[in-house]
Amino acid sequence: MLWEKRVNRPIGVFDSGVGGLSIVSALAQALPAEDFVYVAANKYMPFGQKTAEEIQAISEKIVHFLIKQHNVKLVVIACNTATVTSIDYLRKRFSMPFVGVVPVVKPACALTKSRCVAILSTPLTSSGEYIKSLIATFGKDINVLNIACPGLADLVEMGKGDSLEVETLLQELVLPAQEQGADVYGLCSTHYSFVREPLQKITGSGVCILDAIIPVTHRVMRVLSDSQEVSTSDKKVATCTFYATTQSATFQAVGQELIGPMMRSVQLIEL
Repeated sequence: MLWEKRVNRPIGVFDSGVGGLSIVSALAQALPAEDFVYVAANKYMPFGQKTAEEIQAISEKIVHFLIKQHNVKLVVIACNTATVTSIDYLRKRFSMPFVGVVPVVKPACALTKSRCVAILSTPLTSSGEYIKSLIATFGKDINVLNIACPGLADLVEMGKGDSLEVETLLQELVLPAQEQGADVYGLCSTHYSFVREPLQKITGSGVCILDAIIPVTHRVMRVLSDSQEVSTSDKKVATCTFYATTQSATFQAVGQELIGPMMRSVQLIEL
């Protein structure tokens, strides 16, 4: 009975806003027997314009909440910027497993045939040493265009992922990559998964667009299996409790538009 209670604890997931919904939605489909708790730190949005120390402090508060209020068995950092700045910091402070979203530099470089790839990320991720080290390690003899995308995550957060404004911004951002013949685009923000369609429209069907949704889902499944904490529930549809750190009708409306009825309501928390 104690073992069953332990393995049936929920999985925590957090991001600065709606971006991580792309991750939790995929996890819920792959793991229907699990329960999830999603925290949107939208009071602190955007993470990509904060310092590493600020993001570490925010992330630590969220993890404390997930443990104290929901006794989660695993935390998924559904944000590239928070993963890059905070996952090592959090692992030193908490004994539970963490799964992060790593910039998809390695698979992008492995797939390119033109020897040119474009890596799209937030300004903080783009300027950080972590992504630069990935490019140096896996991008040898490859033209890796490290493209910062200020404002793109904000537009997704406002529900404008399929707007002309986003399409215009993407055209400006990826023009150098198009001119240099990039054939693989790596989306290194979970928000950017929601602009895959307009980006594909701009770059053409012959270009490969990668994000971290499938790798993260597989990693979570592996961690649960290795730790023998896969839920024993026989339910067929995963449940998810949603929290936000600031009152925002926009967050709930955009979230419901992006992932549908999975998001029934959003509770406000102070962090």
